[in-house]
Amino acid sequence: MAPSFKLNDLIYRELRKHHTKTNEQTLEEFNQANGNVKTKFMYNIDDIELKNYIMTTNVLTTKEVAKWDWPLIIELMQGPLRNPKKLEEISKNTKFYKRLLSFYRPFKYRFSKLRNSRSNQIYVKAGVEVFKNLLCCNEGLKCLIENKVVPQIAECLAQVDPYSGITSVNALFSKNQLENNLSSAFFTFLGVLSDDKNGVRLMEQWWIFDMLYHITDLRTNRDDLVKLIVSELKYSLSGHMRIILEKVACTGSNSSRLLATEKLGSLLEVPDCESFACSTLLNQLSDPDEKVMKLAVEYLTKYVEKSEINVTKLIRFWISLFTFTTGSG
Repeated sequence: MAPSFKLNDLIYRELRKHHTKTNEQTLEEFNQANGNVKTKFMYNIDDIELKNYIMTTNVLTTKEVAKWDWPLIIELMQGPLRNPKKLEEISKNTKFYKRLLSFYRPFKYRFSKLRNSRSNQIYVKAGVEVFKNLLCCNEGLKCLIENKVVPQIAECLAQVDPYSGITSVNALFSKNQLENNLSSAFFTFLGVLSDDKNGVRLMEQWWIFDMLYHITDLRTNRDDLVKLIVSELKYSLSGHMRIILEKVACTGSNSSRLLATEKLGSLLEVPDCESFACSTLLNQLSDPDEKVMKLAVEYLTKYVEKSEINVTKLIRFWISLFTFTTGSG
């Protein structure tokens, strides 16, 4: 049976029923339930031990990042420095966070000019943990707000925003830079910010979403940037991120709409995003490109095959969409 007919058949059969079954919930993964034992142990270290670990990272003793202990930095970010009091003490009494953020500032050209190689991915992973760590408490957020790293990322976006009036011959987000250097990782860091309410406010403060709206315009002709934006933003929070994804899914190039549809399909598996993804995928059934339409059908078919309650949900969204379109027409 063809996917589209299969989808229709499942929906039709559900409409004839007068009851629904409860949906089975999946178990959490073992490592998620138990966590990292080493990180849990480090979370409980005392202040003296923490200071010793900070010194061991070499961040305070040298500016040569190759000599920094990056695995230890990551462990500290995931463990003891998640404690607001410990984070506050380190940020106020040492230059540990200041030096880390200085390394990631785009126009320092330290991180941003590193080659996009497998061995250099440790710097990206550490950067993600630094941003997550600073967003976890007020003192960390203050440290992030007072630093130039976010406004400089915003300026990099302005360089490729056709409406900003700002240009650069050597823009860090040019196609060449994104392909060869770690400048593409700044979109990964924006993804971390977009997954946190305070991070979203910080992005709004520097007009980052406005620039992302502009950059994702079809006439900008930067599918490489659109791919990064769609892939790296997080969609658990309603607001700008979802609007951008919907925009790309509806008005982007064929390849961008296909990518957005793939992202929506993956979001069906995320509880906080399920409703948004389901309703938006229904719109993709009307896409003029056959590949996009078929992919939407494929994702929705797999979705309703998982449980009867999913069929009920899909019908509800479908009715809502039909009512909206006919009412507005």
